[in-house]
Amino acid sequence: MQVLTARPPRARLAILAGVGALAILASLWLYRASERWVPEADARVRAAQARQRHDALHALEAQADRAPGDGAAQTACARALVDAGAFVPALFYAERATQAEPRSAQAHLLQALILSTLDYRREADEHYRRAIALDPDNLEGYQRRGDFLAAIGRSQEAASVFRAALERAPDAPGPRMSLAGVLRDQGRARAALEMLEPLLARQDAPVAALFIAGRCCQDLSRTKRALDLLGRAVAAAPDFADARHVLGALLSNQGRPAEGIPHLQKAVELSPGAASYHYALGNAYRSLRDDPDALNKARAAFERALELDPATPIVHYFYGLTLEELGETASAAREYRRTLELEPKFGSARYRLGAAYRTLGMGEEARRLQEEFARQQKQEITQVHGGRRANSFVDTAEAHFQRGRAFLEEGDRVRAAAAFRTALDRDPGFGPARAALRSLNERGP
Repeated sequence: MQVLTARPPRARLAILAGVGALAILASLWLYRASERWVPEADARVRAAQARQRHDALHALEAQADRAPGDGAAQTACARALVDAGAFVPALFYAERATQAEPRSAQAHLLQALILSTLDYRREADEHYRRAIALDPDNLEGYQRRGDFLAAIGRSQEAASVFRAALERAPDAPGPRMSLAGVLRDQGRARAALEMLEPLLARQDAPVAALFIAGRCCQDLSRTKRALDLLGRAVAAAPDFADARHVLGALLSNQGRPAEGIPHLQKAVELSPGAASYHYALGNAYRSLRDDPDALNKARAAFERALELDPATPIVHYFYGLTLEELGETASAAREYRRTLELEPKFGSARYRLGAAYRTLGMGEEARRLQEEFARQQKQEITQVHGGRRANSFVDTAEAHFQRGRAFLEEGDRVRAAAAFRTALDRDPGFGPARAALRSLNERGP
């Protein structure tokens, strides 16, 4: 009689280990197979969806071609082509639609939209006018035409269009906000803010109204209210990148970079391709003095801004300042030279380049640049404050600060203090000018 004996424990463990190893290998195989399969499946799904869209568009084109007098078929086909980004063929069907239904405001509006996208300006405006005339209560026509006119530089006409829309619908927020935007672009921030006040008083004020009003208050140096309005805009729309950018920059310029930087970081996260956001973040880091790595963070932000837009002089200039503070004077000089190539009248860059050359032992070049800087400053400041120039790089806080530093080097402390005070007039949050004035006061007369 055969006696059954239990397997030794060690044998059982060996079997279990073998089964476990096989299970692990199977799992790894399945994982690797899924790694290959999932992207392939996704690609197949995308390809199938693309074929469906192509087939649907082809069917619409075929239907429109079979019935050229059917305005609805032409409009449907034109809209589908616009959605696909095919504006040139869409224009053909939009023209058929207006020919088939000459009294259709929507057909004329669609044709105007396509024409404006393709930059047929006269024809686009003609069809926008027809759309409004055929349906004067439809605010979309006013909005489209006003936006179009503003985009091609005809802001006065755009304002007239938005006013006409506002007369038609006094309680509609759209025309009021659009008109305020045009007024601000015209330099009429006060009038724009007054236009928005009825909307701002509402508990559910539109985010766009809060943002435009915040920019108007910024233009008018009403900083406290600007911060409040922009804060409300961000609270209502946390992913509003431009509001984050403006709020963060304003906080940083007010000497509150620790509060501004998170908003600027979020703006960069939301719109990583916006060079101006990276530039603003770099400037905020430059003023964050309690972070030992702040200058390196600023450097990275400026470098990204220049990768996205290498032709902005102010970015090269502040990148140069950052490099100079990091002790990389030769690289800073390169950035100042590039600044002057892009903007020859950028006086502060000329001054800093001269100072960099002096540090690098290039005395003759340094003297020549300093003399050019002094001549340019005298001429430009006279022009700015004489009212003959409305805007200039020389009328910035940074430029006046550098002018003050130049006076200090000449031993003229009175004119230096005046220049530092002017810098603070231009930007009350400009820390270097405030520190320089404080230093002058501590030294006494």
